[in-house]
Amino acid sequence: MDQRVQEKFADFAVARVEAPDAKSGYDRVADALRVLRLFAAWRSPMTNTERESFGLAGELPFSTAEYVDLTAGPAHGWFREGPVPWVEFTSEDWTTFQNSPGIQFLVSCLEIAPASASPLQRRALLGQRLLNDAILDQDPDRKVVSLVVGIEVLFGESDWQGKGYGLARRIAFMTCSVAHQSMCGRDRPSCPYLALDPSKRPPQELKDLVDNASVANHTWCARYLEVIRLYGWRNASVHDGTCKATWEQVRNLGWPIYCWLLPAFFDWCAAHPTDDVSMLDAEIAEAVRRRPPP
Repeated sequence: MDQRVQEKFADFAVARVEAPDAKSGYDRVADALRVLRLFAAWRSPMTNTERESFGLAGELPFSTAEYVDLTAGPAHGWFREGPVPWVEFTSEDWTTFQNSPGIQFLVSCLEIAPASASPLQRRALLGQRLLNDAILDQDPDRKVVSLVVGIEVLFGESDWQGKGYGLARRIAFMTCSVAHQSMCGRDRPSCPYLALDPSKRPPQELKDLVDNASVANHTWCARYLEVIRLYGWRNASVHDGTCKATWEQVRNLGWPIYCWLLPAFFDWCAAHPTDDVSMLDAEIAEAVRRRPPP
């Protein structure tokens, strides 16, 4: 571990401690650490950042309980809940942190007074707080609610009737096949999921695509359908009290959001600082026009 690199990241967070009072100083440092936590999830995709994390006192929900087992004893036992404290950045991470337009956009949001922040900056700051809550939460239902509400803050519109479809379209546009550098509508023809606009009312053709996605030889878009599933879990957690998904299942669907979506989205924000996220729809429409579905 390069101790000097760890100190640079620590200095980034501590530099925000200057504030009118202790509580606001705590909040400013906590926000800086949230940016670093999202950055760590992106830069360390093979690290389980839900089980290994970092933060201020009171942020990491962990506890140790001791007990006496009377079934085979008596015998002493204990168990621990919550993430293990962890952080290890490299010199390459520091270079990327400084040179990433998206990360620096997010850092700039920390410096803006709430009254003077743009809608995009307000979305980014609240969204990253909720997505951090989702990282740290060990309960699958609370985790999925924080995760989906976080992406709703970043990508949603209040007048959508089919919010899950709208979120799925924008998110799929930014992340579909990004790992293979084969972006839908840019490197290859668009798929029907992008071409069908659900912003006011989801067309029946789109609902049929989603309903029949599991049928053999039917059109499939992994990113789109993962967001639809997450939104369904969110609805079940909110309205039924549980989505019946495991912690691991929620984490597996959230992983592409932290590793692929957020870096791309915050880079987009850096390139469109005065725009609102609704501009994404114009980009999607142009991609569909240039590379229509076959």
